[in-house]
Amino acid sequence: MEKPLVSVLTTAYNPRYFAETVQSVDAQDYSRLELLVVDDGSSPPLIDKIPKMINHQPRYIFMEHKGLPHGLVRGMNEAKGKYVAILDHDDVLTPYSISKRVEALESNPDAAFVYGDVIYINSNGKEYGRNSYKQYDDNKIFIKDILLKPFGPITHTTVMFRKECVDVVGGYDEKNKCFFDTDLILKLADRYPMIKLNQEVVKYRTHGFNTSKSFKHKIKTIPYKLDAIDKYLESDFNNLDYKAKIVFWQALKSVYSLFSFTRPKTLITLLK
Repeated sequence: MEKPLVSVLTTAYNPRYFAETVQSVDAQDYSRLELLVVDDGSSPPLIDKIPKMINHQPRYIFMEHKGLPHGLVRGMNEAKGKYVAILDHDDVLTPYSISKRVEALESNPDAAFVYGDVIYINSNGKEYGRNSYKQYDDNKIFIKDILLKPFGPITHTTVMFRKECVDVVGGYDEKNKCFFDTDLILKLADRYPMIKLNQEVVKYRTHGFNTSKSFKHKIKTIPYKLDAIDKYLESDFNNLDYKAKIVFWQALKSVYSLFSFTRPKTLITLLK
């Protein structure tokens, strides 16, 4: 029986560590995959900077620079795979990352996505920490933790989606400029089962140019998160007290991002 096709979706805009990202895809033991690179208006374009792949043929799409989530929307629409694995342009897949997640989704046909744990690396690729996310038996608690806890129980770049489920819920929302990744995860978790893989699937690189860690990005996320609380949580959590705590923690994380782009061991402990 032929294995299902997997699209590894990478959006990029003037990336700094792109070669390592591509090489980690080419090194996967899973044979049926496509690397789909959506170039969000890099200057110069990335077409000549994609390292030669030995085992897989990359597919390249160039678009005018619009910023996230437009690249993800385009990529998800263009993806040919039954499954779509998200891989940020500065991150690195661990060995067997694709095959293990495919195995999990094939064994659980009702699940909309699978996610795993992360290894934190710095700009030089040196490991400085790991994070094993919590296993959830109840999606409602998972959703609650995403919205109310200062540090979420999932990282977008560890997720492999079942594409047909993404299509059903409408995919990424282009209007949701700062909360688009979590918004899609919430829509799926509210409707379908999910799988947590007890294995590191991605090396997550932290550096001074991480968009998701920027001060402005974190501040702009606040209204989207408050809207999601109204949508997904019971009325007990929609009061001003809870929302004030959300604003406080998000602002604190924003201030922290100004002074550090690595997570010390004490902060990694808080993530658990």
